[in-house]
Amino acid sequence: MQECIDSALTPIGYFIQTSDFSITSIDEKKKLLATLLDMIKSFSDSVEQDIYLKEVASKLGLNQAIIYDKFNRMRFERVKKDDDNSSAKVAYSSQEMAIGYIINDTKNTFAITE
Repeated sequence: MQECIDSALTPIGYFIQTSDFSITSIDEKKKLLATLLDMIKSFSDSVEQDIYLKEVASKLGLNQAIIYDKFNRMRFERVKKDDDNSSAKVAYSSQEMAIGYIINDTKNTFAITE
């Protein structure tokens, strides 16, 4: 069991592995990066954000300074307000993101037994 825990993917690693983006294409890598940064921006904890930004830089083969620069610019963009003045963006924890990916992954075939 410990081996499975040690080799488990992070939510970001899981998204990269299961996405349809090709990291060999520059345009696809840019699109993937924008998607990942938007996901990381939704995490509520800044320590998690830092860890995942470093992971993105490593997995995409990009300089961390570029990743942090793009992320910081995204963080300070205005969030579009709905009609009721509530924010359209919600901060999630990494656990909530992981559970969401697991639930929405159609490839998972978990059997529920009693």
